[in-house]
Amino acid sequence: MADLLVLDWGTSSFRAYLLDKDGTIENSLSSDSGILHRKDRGFEEVLKKHLHQLAGYTHGMPVIASGMITSRQGWVETGYCECPVRPQDLAAHLVPLHSEAAGTIHFVAGVKQCRPTPDIMRGEECQLAGLEGAETRQVILPGTHSKWVQMQDGAISRFCTFMTGDIYQALTRTTILRALPHTEWTEEGFRLGVKEGFHLQATHRGLLASLFQVRVKSILEEMSGEKAAGFLSGILIGAEIAEAGELRLAGSLPYLVIGSEELTGVYCRALQYCGLSGLAASPHMAARGLFTIARHANII
Repeated sequence: MADLLVLDWGTSSFRAYLLDKDGTIENSLSSDSGILHRKDRGFEEVLKKHLHQLAGYTHGMPVIASGMITSRQGWVETGYCECPVRPQDLAAHLVPLHSEAAGTIHFVAGVKQCRPTPDIMRGEECQLAGLEGAETRQVILPGTHSKWVQMQDGAISRFCTFMTGDIYQALTRTTILRALPHTEWTEEGFRLGVKEGFHLQATHRGLLASLFQVRVKSILEEMSGEKAAGFLSGILIGAEIAEAGELRLAGSLPYLVIGSEELTGVYCRALQYCGLSGLAASPHMAARGLFTIARHANII
């Protein structure tokens, strides 16, 4: 029997999980109904539609939500907890809202960092709240805006955001590099790109000039189009890893990589190509983290 509904509602996707009192997932569903797909801000209607499809849901059960649904463009804008942040801090800053579709929904705050450089996260904090133990961890959350996070004593202590995914999409959609055959992708091209991007820092070469080399190598047939596509992805991720090292966010400890199965695999291989190591986290970390926050808030 389900006791808690958790919503992981982002920019491009919607995920709902039903959990029992021990945090076991009883049922779930997902769709592409992210907040940017509803320009009329009809979030109530979206939620009502999905809950009708979610077997086991009972109106009035406790609900907790996170992600971009809590942003300025979302349903309720919540504030930010300042680092260091623990699950208890997030639980203390929940913002309740009455919903016709689901009763009271508790929206989770984001996390902000003021020093050493300003940064914010919204949604990833719930994935991090799902981690158990108080040991020091180095965590990567790959995506459109990748986060590199230091965890100390169970708290988010420091992090940095890299626009790697966003840059890749922009390059392949709006620049001369859109001519590359991005439907094809080879691991060898990716490996070469990661190594190229990672060594940019050591050789004092710039990323911008190296990106144009992707087109040059393809036109001069020094690299096949299929290999060039993987090379472009690799060079960006390799540069991200190198920059994280410059910011002292990279070290010799195995990284915990949280994300989709595909992305965690990509980043674990990229770390390996750079002489580092990564471990994929358990799936559904957002659901686990939201359950932890709900427990601390005595919602369940």
